[in-house]
Amino acid sequence: LPEVIGLLHLADWTRLSLSAEVRFESGRAALLIAPGGHYRMERQDEDGVVQGNDGQHGWTWWPSGRSEPSAAEVGLNDGRPVAVLFCPQDLLDGYVLEILGPVTACGRAAIAIAATPRAGDRLHEYVEAAVDAELGILLRREERFRGQLLAVTELTDVTMNPPAAADPAGFTAPPGSHFREAPGEALSSPDGSKAMNVMDLAAGGLGALIKHAPHFPGRDADSDHAEAA
Repeated sequence: LPEVIGLLHLADWTRLSLSAEVRFESGRAALLIAPGGHYRMERQDEDGVVQGNDGQHGWTWWPSGRSEPSAAEVGLNDGRPVAVLFCPQDLLDGYVLEILGPVTACGRAAIAIAATPRAGDRLHEYVEAAVDAELGILLRREERFRGQLLAVTELTDVTMNPPAAADPAGFTAPPGSHFREAPGEALSSPDGSKAMNVMDLAAGGLGALIKHAPHFPGRDADSDHAEAA
């Protein structure tokens, strides 16, 4: 458990160089990430919504003539790629973690975990995930409620250090894109008007490590606090 908590806490997509295919409940997307906070994700459907980050600004593009994409279509884009997978620190805030054992996902070594919310009003929620044993990102995340599967988000293919990640032009926003100046802000149209409001997912930090420390079995709470720090 301490190892998994450390992996989740240190997961940092801005340092990654990889390509992957992402599977959502609503379809699939091709994803490319490069160090420095660069990413590009293109939906593989007829709507052709593309989103990304050029290292400074998050952006979303959709073809002219179609309606503004919904939050579900762009994954609540706040300048981060698929936050439920690549920014897993939310599992360190408000969840009790259980180790299920080693697994293989996307051909990579991973650790299966279960996460149950601490809050009383979410007792019927439940998350199962596969944590990449090297990177700390989630290779798969299942969300359940009262035993029923609500959503699955997963990577179905991962390639580390793909040649395409070395080309900065691949992360440049296409003409007509809508930009976000900072995480959590509304997307701005090319003319400066606001196009979309989104949620900024909360991320756990060192406090989550300390919060979990007293729950390590057979350990003294004070020593756990010191070790976590």
